[in-house]
Amino acid sequence: MSVEAVSKKPLDLEKYSDYGIPQEYMAFEVKFINITQEQCDDLEAQYHLKGYKIFHVDINRSISNLFDYKIIIAKLEMIF
Repeated sequence: MSVEAVSKKPLDLEKYSDYGIPQEYMAFEVKFINITQEQCDDLEAQYHLKGYKIFHVDINRSISNLFDYKIIIAKLEMIF
């Protein structure tokens, strides 16, 4: 079953230090709602495979056996 993000937005530069993200990374805040614990785990694995580093995860129970999930991810941006 495919899961789509409710929102994916660039993380404000001022928040990089809150999560210990180096300035040379491009960071995003991604939110999902009403997904299973297994889907949360799968999303983390997928982001790792895409080359992202996970800096923060926030998971809260929303309804029976489902969760709201926020993840802060970042990827090193190469500049040539």
